Amino acid sequence: MFYRCVFCQLSSNKYSVCPLCLEELLEHANNPNIKRCLYCQYILDKEQPHCPNCVFMHFKPTPYYMGFDYLYPFQNAILQFKDPTTGGTRRLRDALVYILTQNLKRQNISLPKNSCLVPIPSSKTSLHKRGFNPTYLLAQALQHDFHCQMHSTLLIRDAHKTHIKQAGLSQEARRIAVIGHYQCTAQADPEKHYFIVDDILTTGSTLNNAYDVLQEAGARHIGAFTFGRAR
Repeated sequence: MFYRCVFCQLSSNKYSVCPLCLEELLEHANNPNIKRCLYCQYILDKEQPHCPNCVFMHFKPTPYYMGFDYLYPFQNAILQFKDPTTGGTRRLRDALVYILTQNLKRQNISLPKNSCLVPIPSSKTSLHKRGFNPTYLLAQALQHDFHCQMHSTLLIRDAHKTHIKQAGLSQEARRIAVIGHYQCTAQADPEKHYFIVDDILTTGSTLNNAYDVLQEAGARHIGAFTFGRAR
């Protein structure tokens, strides 16, 4: 079977990511000359002494791992993955998961044996529009690659909270928009290492809110994965 890279359309491996694009993504994500926030991996300008996100609202999940920087043209893969009209959901999911796992291998990172993936739940509006939860599909593929557990319903959305689309909102508005949106359906195991799974990290409001809910439910070890890290 012939595979094309989801980024450049050249010949690729079965994960639909060619070696050149993979190297460019991972090289940028691990470039020692790029100044980053130690907590949320935000790319800092040389004159920025502190992360503008974490000064305003400290990023809580630790450790945090990302696949690649959410920059043009590579962010198109995530946008297309979330768009049900493209018809390439599975191929794009496999590409995104492949990039993340290759990034972890490059950094010699492995997960604890008692790790459990927890996908961020979609709103009813998004589920109705797409017909699927993107983070569930991503977490499902990660579970297969990591050979770990996944609790797909540990986090749920509060049915009484109105969904507010976060795109275009300020950092403060994003923080307020997700307060109280998530609930835990069960007590968390304090011995497990939970990893929240989301598609993109922008300000960290969603992951911080999910972190707080899991911590209240008894979790002591809470990290996070995202496939893109926005600038």
